[in-house]
Amino acid sequence: MLLVPATWAASSGFVCVCPAAQSGPTPRIPLGQRPSRGASRSISTRPQDTYLDPARGRITLAEWVEIWEPGHLAGDAKWAAYRSHLRNHILPRFGDQPLSKMDRQAVKVFVKHLKRQLADSGAASVMPLFSLLMREAVVDRRIPINPCHGVKVVTRQPAERPTATPDQVNQIATRIGRREDPVLVLTAACTGMRWGELVGLAPRQRPLRRRPAADRPRCGCAA
Repeated sequence: MLLVPATWAASSGFVCVCPAAQSGPTPRIPLGQRPSRGASRSISTRPQDTYLDPARGRITLAEWVEIWEPGHLAGDAKWAAYRSHLRNHILPRFGDQPLSKMDRQAVKVFVKHLKRQLADSGAASVMPLFSLLMREAVVDRRIPINPCHGVKVVTRQPAERPTATPDQVNQIATRIGRREDPVLVLTAACTGMRWGELVGLAPRQRPLRRRPAADRPRCGCAA
């Protein structure tokens, strides 16, 4: 027989009372019923205040959107995108379903349905809003987990953008009518400068007919 404190036995489901309040010897538990070290650790680290009222998760997604919307901060453009996603995709599919009835498999089927109608970029813009709604419902203690967590939307890598070869750049430049424009094309291809940077160059920064910058004096005067 192994002597086990009565307080641990009570927390583990054994019927006993605190030794300070009982008369007689401390309750004894057979050695075969001794909990493992992992079980003892799980008892001591058991989360507190984890009860969720089932009634709070019985509201539909459409009702939750009406509760969530007044407290969410976003710009006009973001709200326009949110309302479009809700109206066209999310609410037609899940609007009348209770929050507590949504599961991961239903979300995966929804993503598959989205990818049949939209490009990957379109589906990837809808799902963050859906996940945000579910995440806010978790924080509001209406559902225990977010069913959208970990669901992949984009499953293929985007194709690498092609890069023009020097011969292709020269062909592009020779087809331009104005004499000044090929210089801009060649400069952009060789330096990586953008259009705004090219047209913003001052004449003194374009020494096309002078010596290279490394050979010019550093005093600022013309060579």
